[in-house]
Amino acid sequence: MNLKAAIALVVFTVLVGTHWKVYVMGKEKVRAEWNADKVAADKQAENNRLLRQAAINKPAAQFAEKVAKDRVITQTIIKEVEKYVPNSIGMLPGGFRVYHDAAAAGEAPDDSSRADAAAVAPQVVAVTIAENYADSNYDKQRLEALQAIVRASGCFVVALD
Repeated sequence: MNLKAAIALVVFTVLVGTHWKVYVMGKEKVRAEWNADKVAADKQAENNRLLRQAAINKPAAQFAEKVAKDRVITQTIIKEVEKYVPNSIGMLPGGFRVYHDAAAAGEAPDDSSRADAAAVAPQVVAVTIAENYADSNYDKQRLEALQAIVRASGCFVVALD
């Protein structure tokens, strides 16, 4: 082999070896940066999840507190029905029961059932109305809590009104 060819071969080998070393070092650096970015992104995602969970827990806890408070209030109202609605005023006609049940069901009253309906004591009606309002308030609070949870979760919400 002549000298020029040998020098060219040595230079070529050194250049290829140098480029290969630079390539491997660059690849390792890119991989390390990729792994560091992935770890940082995973930490950020976990942090965001924890923040969303905390934001969700707050309205859920408030809902539970309101419901417990309202149950006590409803039971107090029911216990005091005799104080505000005496049975001495007489029985309400059966038609009242038919009318009330139809209104609660969101239907038109059935005239044929009015004649067969039993009369009802005013205190029974008052307790039923108090329980119906309590159920309505519960549903309202549950909806408000759900709306707060959806807002806290970062979802896009469309107003329906």
